[in-house]
Amino acid sequence: MLLPLITLVLPDLPLALAAFLMLGVDYGWLRGAPCEVRLATCRRIALAGLVLSLGLLAIQASRAMPAALDDGQLLLTPLTVALKAVILL
Repeated sequence: MLLPLITLVLPDLPLALAAFLMLGVDYGWLRGAPCEVRLATCRRIALAGLVLSLGLLAIQASRAMPAALDDGQLLLTPLTVALKAVILL
């Protein structure tokens, strides 16, 4: 039951992890650093999360995808995958 859910939301996980990583690095490790360094580091983390998410989304779009999970509460069609890609770009 958990594996289909993870495969459906797999492209969204790098975005969430990158956001939490940015917060942790910015508030912890780079607390006293200049603003330019903090911004550049957070920008690199966000870009890595976005690129990884788009790569996973492309892999998900190229494979056979499950149509629905839990009676249609989480629906994944080629149109929704394309919409997610447009939103990420």
